[in-house]
Amino acid sequence: MNRLLWLILLIVWILFGSWCCWTKICGAGGAVASGDGCALWKIQDKDRFSHDAESNIKFLKSSDDFISETEVDNALDAVSDYLKNNNSRVLTIVGYYSNSESNSNSAFSNLGESRADDIKQHFIQAGVDNKQLKTAGVEYNENCYDGNTLQRGARFMFGS
Repeated sequence: MNRLLWLILLIVWILFGSWCCWTKICGAGGAVASGDGCALWKIQDKDRFSHDAESNIKFLKSSDDFISETEVDNALDAVSDYLKNNNSRVLTIVGYYSNSESNSNSAFSNLGESRADDIKQHFIQAGVDNKQLKTAGVEYNENCYDGNTLQRGARFMFGS
């Protein structure tokens, strides 16, 4: 009986931990952007702004330059327009990287931060105020790769 109780508690602990990780990493709820699978990209700021793209922001392995595609450019333009029209909103750009990537070309200690900064510079060139943009880098080893291309290289989180 004692072993059965411990086994049940262990299973409950694993399920609860998995649920917590899923909600944190996948961004369930709140104002986040998350990929649906690897290709789709839903960007939203709660009920204030929403944009769906058929492609997600991509980076070559160990590179901090995002790959420009029409779908991604349109999504970034939509976010730029939203931020320019809503000066009180702040966008935190979280760049992802994996521990298997190297960061030899970057001025940043973290490849994710460098990727986020590349996107930030795109927004600044589009006329978004620097005060509305923050960056962070996160090691995320469970991301989507297609060969040497990171399929979901950043996440957007809106705040004020």
